[in-house]
Amino acid sequence: MLIAGIVFIAIGIALLFWSTKKKRGAAVMATTETSRIGDLAALVESVRAELPGGGASGYAEVVELKGTIRCSDPVVGELSGQPAAICESRVLRIMETRHETRDSQGTVRTDWRKSEEVVSQNRREAAFHLDDGSGRVRVLPAGAKLDLDKVVDRFEPPGGVEQQLGGGLSVGFGSFRVGIGAGMMGGGRRTVGYRFEERILPVDKALYALGEIADVEDGLVLRKPQTKGASYLLSLKSEEELVASATRAARWMRVGAVALMVLGGALAVIWLVG
Repeated sequence: MLIAGIVFIAIGIALLFWSTKKKRGAAVMATTETSRIGDLAALVESVRAELPGGGASGYAEVVELKGTIRCSDPVVGELSGQPAAICESRVLRIMETRHETRDSQGTVRTDWRKSEEVVSQNRREAAFHLDDGSGRVRVLPAGAKLDLDKVVDRFEPPGGVEQQLGGGLSVGFGSFRVGIGAGMMGGGRRTVGYRFEERILPVDKALYALGEIADVEDGLVLRKPQTKGASYLLSLKSEEELVASATRAARWMRVGAVALMVLGGALAVIWLVG
């Protein structure tokens, strides 16, 4: 009982930490003024003009930007066929494995336990910019918390997607097909079906960005902040949606934290006086 109490208190403390972090993130978004890319570009150009050789100024600042995703050579979703700046796709095989248990009377009970494995996973990116009408900036998504749009989430039974491929099997979705080896025949294992998933950062859609805009040798870029602890967020949601979501999550985390800490304290007291 004491151990359970300590565990509940520890989880409550962790939830309080994450609640504070969520609340702080919401405050940063709500209080950071949206910058115009054109104004930032003009500032950097004026600084560069005063430097010998006109090289990079070294300017870097954490900013909030709102604009549209522009991509001249997008990747195409393997499953959806949609153009995107970023595309993440994967195929999961859903399986069942037979388990047998014997009770004290010698009776054998059989049940099937579900599990899954990744048979294909791929991420592709194209160079893209954020355009707010006053100018555009190249976006470097590495290290960002990305809010991608799920465009494919579909389960298919084996018979609809499996095909023989030489001595093995392949599974397909539309024009996409991938080999998966010999399959799952016999041995107390069976394939229930396959789940196809794809998430994209679509082109020509509104994007909210909170990150560091910096002047590098080949121009302005938006990147992960060099300052420790600073956020880097790229989201298809609006600022208002993000702030409301973070505030709501922080509130419920705090409620859960208090409840767990009270429960943990009560268990510890019961153990001490018991």
